[in-house]
Amino acid sequence: MPRRKKALLPRTTPPESGWAYRFLARLASLGWEDALAEGRAVALSGAVTSLEIGRTGASANVRAAAGHLEEASLSLLPLASLARRRVLKAMAARARFAADLLAGRLPEDVEGAFAGTGRTLLPVDAGDVVSRCSCADGPEPCAHAGALAVLLGDRLAEDPFLVFLLRGVAREELLAGLQRARTRPDRKDEPRAADAASPRNPAEPPEPLLRHILERPELFYRPGEPVAALRSSYAPPDHPEAVLTRLGPPPFRDAEASQLLVDLHRAIGLGARERLAEWEWRKAGGRG
Repeated sequence: MPRRKKALLPRTTPPESGWAYRFLARLASLGWEDALAEGRAVALSGAVTSLEIGRTGASANVRAAAGHLEEASLSLLPLASLARRRVLKAMAARARFAADLLAGRLPEDVEGAFAGTGRTLLPVDAGDVVSRCSCADGPEPCAHAGALAVLLGDRLAEDPFLVFLLRGVAREELLAGLQRARTRPDRKDEPRAADAASPRNPAEPPEPLLRHILERPELFYRPGEPVAALRSSYAPPDHPEAVLTRLGPPPFRDAEASQLLVDLHRAIGLGARERLAEWEWRKAGGRG
């Protein structure tokens, strides 16, 4: 007699925050509300015996009331290559996004990187979600697909990067593409060969200085306004290690050495801010 597969049980209560909540709430808004409610009851009964998640979506075997297994699947429309490149470029341009993603965190506002691409990370209409089930007689989506979605939400709570996998982008591919986008210069910003500055012809006369400099050359090295009138400002970056993030991962295999570099960079920034505040205070007439 074949051994019965172990049931996959969902969490007893639906998620109230995070990507799992957002994913299930979006499905509910697209007509999945009844399927999710019935599917949670089905999953809690131990009817789901398998769950697989990949580039083409998620699939599960769900035991029906009659005892036989139904095969349910759920997928999102994959990202086209052009939209994927634009999203990676937008995420790479924001240091906080890059820092969070490389640290294994999916920013709550990462969907902002999809602006202008015509696509979204979470589904926005019913046509963006494709679900199938072997119980062809039942309504769509059915309780079996709902049970699959409930367990999929639990997996999203543990690994939010599965949202990208449902769009056809694996986590390793996402991080590798992000790293390339951060280190590769934008070709549009590169100077063309025809526009590159060429050496000046020695036969050409040099460009003359401005008239007021020629009339009073002693003003050439003087500041345009008194030093006391200068104003300074300090605006902290979006992420404390923004500069280090742009430079890429530290070239150390020792994790302790990498963390030491981050701590040293942070200490330098704090010291510079304190020195700047002290200079402003002394300039305003303070004593110390």
